[in-house]
Order: sequence, then C-alpha cells, then structure tokens
Amino acid sequence: KDPSLRASAIQWLGVAGGRDQLVQLYGSESSAAVKKDILHGLMVSGGKEQLLALAKAEKEESLRGQAVQSMGIAGGRAELVQLYHSEANGKIKRAALHGLFLAGSAKELVAIARAEKDPGLKAEAVRKLSLMRAKEATELFEEILK
Repeated sequence: KDPSLRASAIQWLGVAGGRDQLVQLYGSESSAAVKKDILHGLMVSGGKEQLLALAKAEKEESLRGQAVQSMGIAGGRAELVQLYHSEANGKIKRAALHGLFLAGSAKELVAIARAEKDPGLKAEAVRKLSLMRAKEATELFEEILK
C-alpha cells in the first residue's frame, strides 16, 4: 500500500465523482492523513452532503473542522448554516464561518453576525465580512457605525 499511490487514487475518485466510494473508504480508514485526503476528494467532487454527514459523525475535532471548511468550497452554504446553528463546539462554529467565507456567502454571514449572541463568534463573522466586497457586508458595517 504505497501512500502516494493511495493519495493519487483518492484524488482521482474525487475528480471522477466517486463520492460513495470515498465515504466507504473513509469509514474503513484509521489514518488521519488519509482521512484528510478523502475529505479533500469529497470537496473536489462537490460532495457537500457527504461532508456534512462526516462532519457530524467524526469524533476527531481537526477532521471535523476540515470537513466543515471543505463544505464551503463544495458549495454547501445551506449545509454550513444548518451545521452552524446546530453545533455547540465553538471551534467547529468558527470552521463553519470560514467555510461560509470560502463560499462567498456574505448574506449568510451577515445573518449570523446579526443574530449571534457570543461576542467572539460575532466578531469572527464580522472579520470574515470585512474581507469580502459584498453589498450585504457594507450595509452591515454602515449599521454598526450608526
């Protein structure tokens, strides 16, 4: 089992849209490094639903965080918002904010910034918005300055 050959095969499965095979492999894999490769493959394949399921089921926080962030690149805006509101772990919530940032989801970040009670998470959402050129972000900043 050559690690570089396995990584290439995982990458190919992602490009080819082999989401079911990647999820099956993830379940049988014990290596965190290989699991990260699989998450990347799912991201490349646009497997936002699969990433959400793995983010909910994974016990290892760093792998959960990677799955959550990868959802943003895979186009999982709705999934990230859903996870953000159901998640208790602050690190995973921050990963969801980063995923929304990666997805260019200013509208969703503004909604979270307006509703969030935790000052640290609210500030993180505003920080992400400050890096985006979006009408919704500008409107929020104007509100903050009034």
